[in-house]
Amino acid sequence: MPFEKGSPGQGRKPKGSKHQRTIILEAMKAKATSEQEFAEMLLDRAKEGCSTSITVITNRMWKVSKLEFNPFKLPESSSREETADNIIAAMVAGNVSPDWALAAMAALRGSEELTNAALILERLNTLEGK
Repeated sequence: MPFEKGSPGQGRKPKGSKHQRTIILEAMKAKATSEQEFAEMLLDRAKEGCSTSITVITNRMWKVSKLEFNPFKLPESSSREETADNIIAAMVAGNVSPDWALAAMAALRGSEELTNAALILERLNTLEGK
């Protein structure tokens, strides 16, 4: 069905309407008298198969586990390539999470970019006689 001229919001939710998850969570919060009771209601609904409750619980658990960090000392290395290999090996061995390994690789890449920029600036200054 083509859009009719003059009705830009056709087929969309009305402005200000709430998502189903928000409606369910607000109703549960209104019934609960404590955080403990709210959590129990959420778990009960998840056990009954409520996909919204399952999603809320899963998202909360993922965020918590994603923030966990177990410090790990990498072996000494003589080059960035060796450091990158050590990070990958630590991830494969299960010593660090993939998220941490990704962040470490990004930091390593950033360090290399800064070093390269400093070298370029040094060479430019040499060429200009500064």
